[in-house]
Amino acid sequence: MAKLFRAASEAEAIHAASQLRAVGAIKSTAENLKAAIEGETYEFTQMYPGFIAKAEEEGAKQAKISFNHANEAEKVHAGLYTKALESLDAKPEVEYFLCTVCGNVAENEPPDKCPICNAPKKAFKNVG
Repeated sequence: MAKLFRAASEAEAIHAASQLRAVGAIKSTAENLKAAIEGETYEFTQMYPGFIAKAEEEGAKQAKISFNHANEAEKVHAGLYTKALESLDAKPEVEYFLCTVCGNVAENEPPDKCPICNAPKKAFKNVG
């Protein structure tokens, strides 16, 4: 069943890209990076802190952990987008590694331990 969900997830990404192109929402790389920075910043300054507070209020420990991990990962994502925007003309070759536990992204090589969720190096997947 996991394969079906991965296939459907990729299909949904195709639909989203097609629909974004149709409405003119896909812009230049610099504009897209700026929008991504804005979106990630909103998530870690506004959205996830509210989710974390609500989970804490409700005693939902696992939800709070999940929201905390996502919140910290969004900070990393915003930083990576900012770095990419600043080096857009240089076009550096960078490999990215995704922590399959919390969504953290590392550049060039995975850390021995994820700084967000403490997952081991083997939990990171090379995404290119």
